[in-house]
Amino acid sequence: MLALCIGAAGVAASRVYLNYHTPRQVLAGCAAGFTCACGWFLITSLLRRTGWIEWGLELTVSRLMRVRDLVVSEDLAEAGWQRWETQRLNRRGSKKGKKSE
Repeated sequence: MLALCIGAAGVAASRVYLNYHTPRQVLAGCAAGFTCACGWFLITSLLRRTGWIEWGLELTVSRLMRVRDLVVSEDLAEAGWQRWETQRLNRRGSKKGKKSE
């Protein structure tokens, strides 16, 4: 998150430095982006809590377009570790099976 903020600040500063925009325009753009992001977060949180997201995902058009809710409730690091461990054990088991043949 910090890296993203630093990157965004660098882009904003470069817009002023290269005289593409005035500082006032850059600040207005930052405020508009922040407002849109907060609005999006609030609206999607409300839709998720009321069940409208689930309803929308069950529509035929959503399923045909493979629309999905990207809010992940599982621990991705743990899930990745478990998949890796399973694959490692499977590889080790298949190597032992080849040696005993």
